[in-house]
Amino acid sequence: MLKGFFDGLAEHRQKQASQREYDYLEQTPYLHSSSYLRNLYNRSSNDDQRSQLMDYMERFDVTDKDYKGYHNLYRDINSLYDEGEE
Repeated sequence: MLKGFFDGLAEHRQKQASQREYDYLEQTPYLHSSSYLRNLYNRSSNDDQRSQLMDYMERFDVTDKDYKGYHNLYRDINSLYDEGEE
C-alpha cells in the first residue's frame, strides 16, 4: 500500500515542475533551449510560472520570429493571457 502511495507521489512530481525550476530562470545567466522551456510550460501549474517563462525569454530577447522555438512558445503563453481578457 505504501509503495502505491510513493509511486503516485513520484509520478505527480514528474508531471509538475517544482517552483525552484522557475525561480532558477530569474537568476541564471544562461539561455536554456526552447524545448526545455516548452517542457516547463507544459508542466506549469499557474500563471506566475508561465509569467516567469515569458520574462526569461524577454530578458534574453528571443521572442521575435528569428528564434522560432522561443517565439512559438512565447506566442502560446501570450495567447493564454489574451483569451483570459476577453
